[in-house]
Amino acid sequence: MVLDIAKPVALLLSILSLFSVFHAAFLVTATTVNDRIDDSLFRLAFAAGIAIISGLLFREAERDYEARFDAEFNAFFGTTTAPAPAPSLAKTLPVRVFCWATAAMIILFAVSWYIETYVVLYNDIQRY
Repeated sequence: MVLDIAKPVALLLSILSLFSVFHAAFLVTATTVNDRIDDSLFRLAFAAGIAIISGLLFREAERDYEARFDAEFNAFFGTTTAPAPAPSLAKTLPVRVFCWATAAMIILFAVSWYIETYVVLYNDIQRY
């Protein structure tokens, strides 16, 4: 019962921490690239911790579900089955969301850094 309530809360916290990383990397103005990288890496480490804790909650809920299913299956058919192995932490939803969001933000940050450094924009041309 508690895990059913904790799973959406943990997923929401994971998504909000990823939004915090996105905000630090892209939406903070008037800072240098090095300041944005430092702030983003700190927030990314915090988001990774939240994603791992959320993944552990999801994995525990999956293990409980499989244990109940095995018990009902064994009671119905009168057989015994070996317990299922614990699901991988990397296959839980919060960890997958974290990995995909981190990969997308790294690519977008690299592209924005390149554009900021090497591409001449219209506003820069008007100053001269």
